[in-house]
Amino acid sequence: MMIVITYVDRGGFDRYIAAEDRSALLQQVQQCAVDMAPGYADFVREAAAARYAVLDTRAAGRPYYGIVGDNVIARELSANRGEVEALANLLNRGQASELHFYEIIEDWFGRP
Repeated sequence: MMIVITYVDRGGFDRYIAAEDRSALLQQVQQCAVDMAPGYADFVREAAAARYAVLDTRAAGRPYYGIVGDNVIARELSANRGEVEALANLLNRGQASELHFYEIIEDWFGRP
Protein backbone atom coordinates (compact mmCIF):
# COMPACT_ATOMS: atom_id res chain seq x y z
CA MET A 1 0.00 0.00 0.00
CA MET A 2 1.30 3.45 -0.89
CA ILE A 3 1.45 6.09 1.86
CA VAL A 4 1.01 9.67 0.63
CA ILE A 5 1.48 12.95 2.50
CA THR A 6 0.73 16.33 0.94
CA TYR A 7 2.40 19.60 1.91
CA VAL A 8 2.89 23.18 0.68
CA ASP A 9 6.34 24.20 -0.56
CA ARG A 10 8.02 27.58 -0.03
CA GLY A 11 6.56 28.81 -3.31
CA GLY A 12 3.01 28.04 -2.13
CA PHE A 13 2.55 25.02 -4.40
CA ASP A 14 0.98 21.76 -3.27
CA ARG A 15 3.45 18.87 -3.31
CA TYR A 16 3.31 15.27 -2.19
CA ILE A 17 5.60 12.58 -0.85
CA ALA A 18 4.76 8.94 -1.48
CA ALA A 19 6.39 5.72 -0.31
CA GLU A 20 5.62 2.05 0.22
CA ASP A 21 6.34 2.08 3.97
CA ARG A 22 6.73 4.49 6.87
CA SER A 23 10.55 4.33 7.09
CA ALA A 24 10.94 5.22 3.40
CA LEU A 25 8.41 8.01 3.87
CA LEU A 26 10.35 9.44 6.82
CA GLN A 27 13.54 9.44 4.73
CA GLN A 28 11.79 11.38 1.98
CA VAL A 29 10.37 13.84 4.51
CA GLN A 30 13.90 14.54 5.76
CA GLN A 31 15.09 15.19 2.21
CA CYS A 32 12.16 17.48 1.36
CA ALA A 33 12.07 19.41 4.66
CA VAL A 34 14.19 22.30 3.33
CA ASP A 35 11.65 22.86 0.51
CA MET A 36 8.63 22.98 2.84
CA ALA A 37 6.89 26.18 3.78
CA PRO A 38 7.61 27.36 7.35
CA GLY A 39 5.82 25.21 9.90
CA TYR A 40 5.16 22.31 7.56
CA ALA A 41 8.29 20.27 8.29
CA ASP A 42 7.32 19.42 11.88
CA PHE A 43 3.73 18.72 10.90
CA VAL A 44 4.78 16.43 8.03
CA ARG A 45 7.33 14.58 10.20
CA GLU A 46 4.62 13.94 12.79
CA ALA A 47 2.16 12.77 10.12
CA ALA A 48 4.75 10.45 8.58
CA ALA A 49 5.51 8.90 11.97
CA ALA A 50 1.83 8.31 12.77
CA ARG A 51 0.71 4.72 12.92
CA TYR A 52 -2.85 5.48 11.81
CA ALA A 53 -3.87 7.78 8.96
CA VAL A 54 -7.10 8.97 7.37
CA LEU A 55 -8.05 7.14 4.20
CA ASP A 56 -10.01 9.07 1.53
CA THR A 57 -12.38 7.03 -0.63
CA ARG A 58 -15.36 7.69 -2.85
CA ALA A 59 -18.56 5.72 -2.74
CA ALA A 60 -21.41 6.54 -5.10
CA GLY A 61 -19.60 9.77 -6.00
CA ARG A 62 -19.44 11.02 -2.40
CA PRO A 63 -16.32 11.29 -0.27
CA TYR A 64 -16.06 8.90 2.65
CA TYR A 65 -13.25 8.61 5.14
CA GLY A 66 -11.74 5.65 6.88
CA ILE A 67 -8.60 4.84 8.86
CA VAL A 68 -5.64 2.78 7.79
CA GLY A 69 -2.92 1.35 10.04
CA ASP A 70 0.10 -0.83 9.38
CA ASN A 71 -1.95 -4.05 9.20
CA VAL A 72 -5.55 -2.90 9.59
CA ILE A 73 -8.02 -0.85 7.59
CA ALA A 74 -11.55 0.43 8.17
CA ARG A 75 -13.10 1.93 5.05
CA GLU A 76 -16.02 4.34 4.71
CA LEU A 77 -16.52 5.07 8.39
CA SER A 78 -18.02 8.51 7.89
CA ALA A 79 -18.57 11.32 5.39
CA ASN A 80 -17.31 13.69 8.11
CA ARG A 81 -13.54 14.01 7.67
CA GLY A 82 -13.13 15.93 10.94
CA GLU A 83 -14.69 13.12 12.94
CA VAL A 84 -12.44 10.50 11.35
CA GLU A 85 -9.34 12.70 11.80
CA ALA A 86 -10.20 13.12 15.48
CA LEU A 87 -10.40 9.33 15.88
CA ALA A 88 -7.11 8.77 14.00
CA ASN A 89 -5.42 11.39 16.21
CA LEU A 90 -6.78 9.66 19.32
CA LEU A 91 -5.50 6.30 18.12
CA ASN A 92 -2.05 7.79 17.46
CA ARG A 93 -1.84 9.74 20.74
CA GLY A 94 -2.92 6.69 22.70
CA GLN A 95 -0.63 4.41 20.70
CA ALA A 96 -3.57 2.06 20.28
CA SER A 97 -2.75 -1.55 19.53
CA GLU A 98 -4.06 -2.96 16.28
CA LEU A 99 -5.56 -5.76 18.40
CA HIS A 100 -8.12 -3.26 19.69
CA PHE A 101 -8.47 -1.19 16.49
CA TYR A 102 -11.94 -2.41 15.45
CA GLU A 103 -13.29 -2.38 19.00
CA ILE A 104 -12.18 1.26 19.44
CA ILE A 105 -13.84 2.22 16.15
CA GLU A 106 -17.08 0.51 17.17
CA ASP A 107 -17.03 2.31 20.52
CA TRP A 108 -16.29 5.67 18.85
CA PHE A 109 -19.19 5.44 16.42
CA GLY A 110 -21.50 3.67 18.87
CA ARG A 111 -21.95 0.66 16.60
CA PRO A 112 -22.57 -2.79 18.05
